[in-house]
Amino acid sequence: KAQKVFHVGQPGEISVGLSPIDIVHAINNLTEQVVVVPGKDKLSIEAQNNGTLLFKSLLRSTLASKRVLQEHRLSGEAFHWLIGEIEQRFLQSIVNPGEMIGTVAAQSIGEPA
Repeated sequence: KAQKVFHVGQPGEISVGLSPIDIVHAINNLTEQVVVVPGKDKLSIEAQNNGTLLFKSLLRSTLASKRVLQEHRLSGEAFHWLIGEIEQRFLQSIVNPGEMIGTVAAQSIGEPA
């Protein structure tokens, strides 16, 4: 969607204003900001790492600097917008403890669309 909003990614177009080191720093900052288990004790830190391990792996593989610059051809503005969207959607997806999501998940498995 960022390619359509910012009109980037056209064939032959070169990304301007975005370097690989900027991408790495932005991904590292994003992975530090997404918190599932707050706390500074050893158990909370381990739970946070376990809870976000797959998300971080997917984020780093999908938004690798080479893919962002050569395959997706995102500009600096488009990339930072994308990072903000990912953070916003991640934070929206977190549910409160005790919320009954098992029933909804079971229904969606039992009745595929």
